[in-house]
Amino acid sequence: MDALNFFSNPKLLLNFLWAVPLFILIAIYSFRKRDRICLALLGPRARLPQFNSVSKAKRLSRLWLLGLSLTFLLIAASRPIWGEKILPFGAKGRDLLILLDVSKSMLCQDVKPSRMEHAKWFIRDLVGACPGDRFGLIAFSGSAYMECPITSDKTSLFMTLDEMKPGSIPLGGTNIENALKAAFEGFKAAEGAHRAIILVSDGDEVQGNMAGLVKDLKEKNIPIFAVGIGDPSQPGLINVKDEETGRDIFLKDSKGELVKSRLNEQALSKLSDETGGIYVRSTAVSPNLKPIEERIRSLVPVDYQDGKSTRAIERFHIPLLIGIILLFVHFFLGERKRTALAMLLLSFCIANLAFSADENASPQSPDQDQAEENIQAPKPSPDNSPAGEQPPPAVKPSQKKELPEEIYNKGLEMHLKKDEENAKSLYQKAVNMTEDSKVRSKSFQNLGVIVHQKARNMIQGKQLDEAEKELNL
Repeated sequence: MDALNFFSNPKLLLNFLWAVPLFILIAIYSFRKRDRICLALLGPRARLPQFNSVSKAKRLSRLWLLGLSLTFLLIAASRPIWGEKILPFGAKGRDLLILLDVSKSMLCQDVKPSRMEHAKWFIRDLVGACPGDRFGLIAFSGSAYMECPITSDKTSLFMTLDEMKPGSIPLGGTNIENALKAAFEGFKAAEGAHRAIILVSDGDEVQGNMAGLVKDLKEKNIPIFAVGIGDPSQPGLINVKDEETGRDIFLKDSKGELVKSRLNEQALSKLSDETGGIYVRSTAVSPNLKPIEERIRSLVPVDYQDGKSTRAIERFHIPLLIGIILLFVHFFLGERKRTALAMLLLSFCIANLAFSADENASPQSPDQDQAEENIQAPKPSPDNSPAGEQPPPAVKPSQKKELPEEIYNKGLEMHLKKDEENAKSLYQKAVNMTEDSKVRSKSFQNLGVIVHQKARNMIQGKQLDEAEKELNL
């Protein structure tokens, strides 16, 4: 099984289980059919050397070449990998806390299959649509608990979400105040305009005094994106499991009357409007996922991860090249009785090309500078003057004029030494001196690298106006 780790798509190798026996059966059938056709045409003379110029060894060699070619092509399709290369990476995103209502009213089935199951589906799709963002999960009813802190590990988030169910918090009701307090605790490690609260609830039996919390949310620029689950026009019955029989029954209060629940859109909409957020109602027909996604993307992302990662190097080109060469050898190799010298030469060429391809497959270092490479200045020929004309007089060293290529190379040297101001002036000088597209394009590219790096440093230093002026140059 360890050998399968050398392939990106090891399942394709299972085709050997049926391809090899099928190939052998076809080869045996073709050999026998040829013999039958020769016997039918020539009779007993088909076995005499003077009537048969086909070399069985060459025919068998062609068969082996075809089989090996198909084998290498199948290996190439399985994308073999070995070796690793180091790549720098950085991640930007927003910090989002999901407040999920787990009160018993979420068991109502006015949204199929239930309010809770629809809310879980909505959260999964929302998290999947925001791959670069970090999410946390808070469950609340009468009280609130942080079930999953803010993380970029979506697998752990989904596992926690699957385990949540109505009634998991003993204290009933819908106390949004406690949920918002838990959200403040979860946001302690995150500052800036990249945070938001996603409230998923039916808003039934809202409890708590949220006036002070709403004021704090507005001061810290944390909007609430409220998602209403349920039917606001008609109250629905709450389905629960009977502890004795295990059957579904409707929830009743202490007086024996059926408990009904409706979506409280007014409370959720008011809460989102006061914090500068948005309210949507989600149903099976109209999930309204898009408006929430757009508001999340409108938040300013921040850098929260920087480092290096390793990536396996794919080497599919090596077996692919060998398979194609073997296939061409199969086509061009005849079956007449001739010397095997050509076969030996072709085998030597195949081995040479395979090893050279392996050497050329080494990855480039990820730490290469972004600046372009040196440009070789054209060397003057010994004597390129027309016939009958005297060559131009030699220029003294003190009078020698620098070529644009030399000025560009000096600028590149200053660029690599981090002397960006001198490098910038030399690049501009090289652009003004020549119309050569190669010199001008590389000079402009390196000028862009300098300006971009300078503006990026300004942005990291909170100098946004200076960065904007630098980029507008």
